[in-house]
Amino acid sequence: MKQQHTLDWQIGKVFRFADEGIMGLLKESLLAATTRLGEIAVEHGAGHILVAGEVYDMEALLPHSLSQPLDRLQKF
Repeated sequence: MKQQHTLDWQIGKVFRFADEGIMGLLKESLLAATTRLGEIAVEHGAGHILVAGEVYDMEALLPHSLSQPLDRLQKF
């Protein structure tokens, strides 16, 4: 069984130092990383992705934020 091991994703993280435009880019980069992890898993024949840490940055997220990483990984 092959698996891919990753650490904290922290989806929904609030970047307090950034303005609105930069914050959007940073949040999108976290989500883009989940897409890339799925691509890498497929490239290497990994059937599972293990997240050893936090998938989300906070407990109370909007439903859209909760589903974004799952929606991206379902493609793989």
